[in-house]
Amino acid sequence: MRSARLAVLLAFAAVALSACPGPSTVATPGRRPPRARPRTPPVRPAPRLIHLASWNLKRLGHGTKRFDLAARVIAQQDVVALEEVMTPGGVDELLRRLPGWGALVSPAPVGRAGYSELYAVLYRKDAVRPLDSFTVDDARDEFAREPFVACLAAGAFDFCTVVIHVVFGGTVGPRDAEIAALGPLVDRLASRSGERDWLIIGDFNRPASARSFSALTSRGFAMATGDRLLLTSIASGGYRSDYDHLLLRPANTREWRSDCDRIDIVADDCGGDYAACARDLSDHAPIRATFDASGPDDD
Repeated sequence: MRSARLAVLLAFAAVALSACPGPSTVATPGRRPPRARPRTPPVRPAPRLIHLASWNLKRLGHGTKRFDLAARVIAQQDVVALEEVMTPGGVDELLRRLPGWGALVSPAPVGRAGYSELYAVLYRKDAVRPLDSFTVDDARDEFAREPFVACLAAGAFDFCTVVIHVVFGGTVGPRDAEIAALGPLVDRLASRSGERDWLIIGDFNRPASARSFSALTSRGFAMATGDRLLLTSIASGGYRSDYDHLLLRPANTREWRSDCDRIDIVADDCGGDYAACARDLSDHAPIRATFDASGPDDD
């Protein structure tokens, strides 16, 4: 009898236990079961922008110059290529007003017929480091003022600039000949160095529509301004010719932010007075493009 009762009690207990939920299925009132955490996307570095400009600074080192205004314009950039540098002293005077800046200056003046000038590439030391610089060896005498090459790096992005001030003269023939000669020149420079990022900048004394630029565009170069007309020379009544240009290969230099604009020194630094700006600062406005140096270089 006792054993029969014990068997009944054990059977009842087994049924009761099987009806109770286990701890893994108990739902706490007011709380939802935890959800799987989403994967965190990889963090992309913030853009590290490099502002690169080109500026014909009108006989820098000769005559009077508002160095305070010139330095103020340059200080807002990271790299500035200068054309029409007459003396190294003009660059030194700028650097005295630009703490933390350095300069690559062509080793000797270039020119013909009693006229010569230098080139200079100024750079912000905390953003850009110099790699190499030299004046082009012009064995064929194709350029009145041989171009100046300056190679620099910003982070992992390294590049070379070819800075030129094309001859002016009374006819366009010699100007177009110099522009056309830039195509084979860059071929030789790139072949010798292995560098893929080449920027051709300066005062070309020819509009972007000139056919001579086909020597560069046929090699994959493009005007950084695209189809826009960017007037840069300064006359008494306003901006005139589009003579200042920057060309690059977009397929190679993917760090470029697809921009190129005039820095409006007349409005920003000369109080809107074109004549005073041309007299005291320069008869050319600078042009500027932007590059993202935050990622790995392409070459």
